Amino acid sequence: MSMDFPLGDDGQMPGLLGDLLKVLGGSGGPQMWLESAKALAHGVATENNTDDHPDPTERIRLEELLPVANLHLEALSGSAQVAPGASVEVLGRGAYALRVLEGWAPRLEQVVRQPSRPSTEGIEGLDATMEQFLTQFATMMGPIFVGLQFGSAAGHLARSALFAYVLPIPLSHAGTLVFVPKNFHAFAEDWSLDVDQVRMLAVVHELVADRTYGHEGIATRLRALLDDAAKEAAAAQDGILEQLLQGGDPAAMQQLLTNPEALADQLGPTGPGVTSAQLSAAVAAVEGYIDHLAGQVLARVLGPNSTLAEAWYRARTTESRGEQAAAALFGIDRSKAQIDRGARFIAGVVERAGDEGLAQLVADGANLPTPSELDAPGLWLERLAIDGA
Repeated sequence: MSMDFPLGDDGQMPGLLGDLLKVLGGSGGPQMWLESAKALAHGVATENNTDDHPDPTERIRLEELLPVANLHLEALSGSAQVAPGASVEVLGRGAYALRVLEGWAPRLEQVVRQPSRPSTEGIEGLDATMEQFLTQFATMMGPIFVGLQFGSAAGHLARSALFAYVLPIPLSHAGTLVFVPKNFHAFAEDWSLDVDQVRMLAVVHELVADRTYGHEGIATRLRALLDDAAKEAAAAQDGILEQLLQGGDPAAMQQLLTNPEALADQLGPTGPGVTSAQLSAAVAAVEGYIDHLAGQVLARVLGPNSTLAEAWYRARTTESRGEQAAAALFGIDRSKAQIDRGARFIAGVVERAGDEGLAQLVADGANLPTPSELDAPGLWLERLAIDGA
């Protein structure tokens, strides 16, 4: 494909592309990926409006529910779920999106630090000057593309997430439980539920997830898998940039760069690899465990409530741009099929070894199942020498 960029009289690229190259070449260029991500995330989360400020009574209500949920969790698990003095924080969607990026930043830094050298091979009609320009431009734009991908995902996630631990990545300091009240009301309205039931669902899931993901062994294992997946994502960025360079004319590229949402739509998640399969299996099992224990607590507090359980399941498995898109960027499969695999694994373990045997799943990071064990709970029980294999 021939790519004929019109240069100005001074031999420089005019318009948006030239302006971007000048800015990215400045001292602040390497940090612009995070600013781009924040701007897009906040805009998507709030639909380009001012962020809402949650009603203070929402925090008070959640603080009232916290000890009730904690009491039942302790009775079921045999240990306290949250440290005394734990605080509740309520956020608007825009603030939540920014908090998400803050929590993701250590993972993203590994991606943007990787040197990017996309190829211009296949683009016809390039002289040495233009080839150098395109390579420099694509190399500098690499971190921006990463920021736009994750900024878009964070923004869409903020429009549906009820609590912080939607992904196995902490978003706040220890002892702080984070919620998005506006989404409680949207969820309740969508599924014709009482909003207090949704609040309790959010509190219970956040408590169980905070304790489970906060376990040192579980956190260490998942962090290692996430770090490896981040490296795989970094290696995939050059291919994305090459597609943008080789896929269209300058006018189309400039139009794409003026619409970050459209750009983010072009940048899909990386393909499944060995690390992604291991990470997805581990997360599916842990999330299945959280759902199982949270479901038991909700039944104790609210009584049998098939409508709430069905609404939660359908919301998590519905194809959307929220949780699944964000998870995919970290190499985590959050499809309906994968969620169902995790649920079947948990059911198989409970059937053979009861809740006591299931508790071993989150006792140590080494106990998380492999992809093959996720489909064969008996193999997992045999490896851990748990009675019932």
